[in-house]
Amino acid sequence: MPTYFPIEAPVAFKCVDSDMKSLLWRHRGVIADFFIPQSHNLLRVAFDLVQVIRVLDEMPLSTEIEVSPNEG
Repeated sequence: MPTYFPIEAPVAFKCVDSDMKSLLWRHRGVIADFFIPQSHNLLRVAFDLVQVIRVLDEMPLSTEIEVSPNEG
């Protein structure tokens, strides 16, 4: 079974408050830049020898109150 561990970052912030600025897939790896909340800086994360990636974009929709159509 694979073992997962968090990536250490030089700054502390909540990942849920961050957005991805760019994702660059090069011949030998992936480079992703993320906005650091309450800052004008970016955090760059790079992975070498990547063959497959999975990018999730989650936007929860309420199922309790039907205020507007669930479209988009």
